[in-house]
Amino acid sequence: MNKQFFFLVSILPLLFFSCSTNEITPLNIEKRLIATDTTMIIDGCYNIAFIYDRMLVLIANCDEHFFHIYDKETLNFIKKFGIKGRGPYEFNFPFPFLTNTTINPMESVFEFYDVNMPKITEINFNSLILYEDLSLGIASKDIDVNLFSCDMLNRLNNNKIAGINIDADLSKGIFFIYDIKTRKKQWISYYPKVRLEKIFIHNAYFGLLCSNGETIIYASKYFDEILFFNANGELEKEFYFSKIQKPTPSKQYSGIAYESTVYSTDIYGTSEYCYVLRLMQPGTKLQKLHTSQLKSETIPGQILVFDWDGNLVNTYQVDSLPLSFCVDESTNTMYCILFNNKPDEYIKIVRYKIR
Repeated sequence: MNKQFFFLVSILPLLFFSCSTNEITPLNIEKRLIATDTTMIIDGCYNIAFIYDRMLVLIANCDEHFFHIYDKETLNFIKKFGIKGRGPYEFNFPFPFLTNTTINPMESVFEFYDVNMPKITEINFNSLILYEDLSLGIASKDIDVNLFSCDMLNRLNNNKIAGINIDADLSKGIFFIYDIKTRKKQWISYYPKVRLEKIFIHNAYFGLLCSNGETIIYASKYFDEILFFNANGELEKEFYFSKIQKPTPSKQYSGIAYESTVYSTDIYGTSEYCYVLRLMQPGTKLQKLHTSQLKSETIPGQILVFDWDGNLVNTYQVDSLPLSFCVDESTNTMYCILFNNKPDEYIKIVRYKIR
């Protein structure tokens, strides 16, 4: 009897994975996006893009300066700033809070966190354009130690921040909600539940986060799912676009094998919508894009558009998979930065009209 009980308990995780059924949402491609124009700019290895007012702001990871500002209409260069270092107006791989463009996107001050330095920086882009004095546009403060080495940060309100841990040893769920006052992290459980060795769990459940302060959207890299949570971390809606497949652990390292299918690769939010870039290709192709063995033009992608109430409102196809993208809803324009990791060359910015 005890042996039978032990056997049943030992296979429960496998039964849960193999027997669980999720309703599949069919993706009807409503529109193939046609580029309105393509502009070549000097390459800065840009990996992040966002819109603020009349500016297209690009963040580079292999340039002398991290921040590069362009006019969003003409794509003429305006200014660059943010050298690498540990000084008061310097950075070491900054990333924007994703709620910058979803909550009060016209506020002049945007927040940034730095994955290699324990600080949060507020940047006033208007001041930086008007004045040469960086102190008039950049102000930094120490970050809470519990938020250091975290990524995909979203400020839900003055007291709570959602994000993910970069350090696998500190991760206890797909994402956390951190209360600044109590200094406690509420972890959102791994979902869907699949049986994996502990060393692979963090990478298998890696995902993207975006919030408007009330709704948190989680888009998984290795599961074809989009999950909607409220600001308290309660699951409210699930989207599955194909049968959930267990990602393949690598035999060479403590991560997921490149052969596993990659789904969500980028996310961008506005006050009205959340946009998710869906690949649905083996990770080997993504790796070749990052190493310039393939060009963006050879791999298509899909843009899934959700409103913050949890409705899938549009599905677009892009013929050239972008490394990063952003959306200007005032002009219904999507800006896509194509892959290019070769220094001293030009990079392509492709613009599309949406809706």
